[in-house]
Amino acid sequence: MPCINVLVKAHPKRKTMIVNEDSQGNLVVSIGAQRAEGKANEVLLALLSDHFKVAKTSIKILKGHTSTKKVIELPTTPSSKF
Repeated sequence: MPCINVLVKAHPKRKTMIVNEDSQGNLVVSIGAQRAEGKANEVLLALLSDHFKVAKTSIKILKGHTSTKKVIELPTTPSSKF
């Protein structure tokens, strides 16, 4: 399945969980979980899978596992918004 790489800026410990796009086409994601023990990454993957209507297991974090700036690999499907 073809994939695209997307730069994501994650904002952990937010009250609202939402996926937005900045002026340069990068994703900005507000996450309700803390950064500890990978919880924020788990929530990030779940939010992106809901937002793009793809399986959570098909989304990969390529870079930035411990950073708020991440490179995410997303599959491109007819139902995805990209």
